[in-house]
Amino acid sequence: MKRFLHLVIFLIVVLPLCAIPVYGDVKPGTDVKSMKELINLAKDLSCEQVLISGDNNVAALVDVNSLAHLSWKKNKGKVDFTSKVLPAVCSIKGIAFFALNCQTSDYALSVMNGVYQEDYIKPFDFIIAQSELLGVQEKNGFYADKYQIAASWNMEHIQDTEKEQLYISKAGAERILDKALEFKMTHFQSGEDVVLAVWSDYPEIGLKDIYHKTLDSLKNDRTMAIFIDGLGWHLLENYCAVNNLDLAEMKYLPTRSVYPSKTKYAYYTLGTGEYLPEDSPGQIYPDKAFLNGVIIEEEKCYYTSPTAVLLNVDENDNGTIDDEIFDSAMKYIQDEKKLFILVHFHSVDDMNHEYGPYSQESMNQLKVIFDYTQKLIDTFVGRVIIFSDHGAHSYLNQGGTHGSVKAEDIVGVVKYVEKD
Repeated sequence: MKRFLHLVIFLIVVLPLCAIPVYGDVKPGTDVKSMKELINLAKDLSCEQVLISGDNNVAALVDVNSLAHLSWKKNKGKVDFTSKVLPAVCSIKGIAFFALNCQTSDYALSVMNGVYQEDYIKPFDFIIAQSELLGVQEKNGFYADKYQIAASWNMEHIQDTEKEQLYISKAGAERILDKALEFKMTHFQSGEDVVLAVWSDYPEIGLKDIYHKTLDSLKNDRTMAIFIDGLGWHLLENYCAVNNLDLAEMKYLPTRSVYPSKTKYAYYTLGTGEYLPEDSPGQIYPDKAFLNGVIIEEEKCYYTSPTAVLLNVDENDNGTIDDEIFDSAMKYIQDEKKLFILVHFHSVDDMNHEYGPYSQESMNQLKVIFDYTQKLIDTFVGRVIIFSDHGAHSYLNQGGTHGSVKAEDIVGVVKYVEKD
């Protein structure tokens, strides 16, 4: 009985010490307790390389397939790695941590200046970039890079103490970066906030500002809001370049989208001036100033509204509903009793997803939407605000996507049109 109790105590005390933390491109707090768990985790995350560090901060970087040739041995509350096949650097006593190099990371740091991307740093890449390569070893056709892991992390090239920088947290909040930015092996952090973006010389206008500008405009004059889904600043730059247009003459301004930079989140902010709450959201355009108006949408609308919502379908079966939305808008803008009209075009975003944001298909469709927009402006009597919710970036030759804090996704556009 005594031996059994001793064994139980040993299992409780010692086994947890054999859980090895996993860093790099993984969720914070990840650990593994066996080689099988490590291999499965690497497979699930489409991991390409694994950094194996000993408690002396000397590490071996190997291809993920090399893990099958390593033996996991528990030794007095620690884990040792041995291998007769791999280079000598892969045999490590006292494993301190692993770090996985994956194609993507939900905790990568976007570093932006103005409307442009300066850097996009995956946690694994940051570990490698600041560590010292000691050499490369080869055995039996297997290669391993030997690294000395950095004792501390230099943030000077990211956090500029002489400039005001905005940061965007994992929770979607925007704040001025007034505390030190720290690297936590799986993510970047300021105070208690996990930071996904650091933004210098950021656009002054955010989606909240567009809502309040729309509301203020409506209190003074009849107002039409033209919502071009997916029209990012970089997409507009490309459109001007391929059509030999002067970007400045287009009179658009860059805007800050929200995180995640998706329509669901952006539309709520555009329609309320608030961030989307975690619990059940309220209605969009709730102020009584919007009540005498109409929201012209596709087959569905993300949110309900006390303002009338007019849904449209693809009646002519041409693959887009934006022509029907345009026709509906042309009818309503001539009804002067409607003081507020929101026209939501979707096809640019659709083309971005299917073909990529810089494809000829997206460029062609944007021209169609600009033509619609100009006809609406020419017909409408009142003020016009044109805006987007987010942009998009190309994705692995599979069209486009958005939702990140990359500049292509999170920098949108706005244009204020004053009419007599």
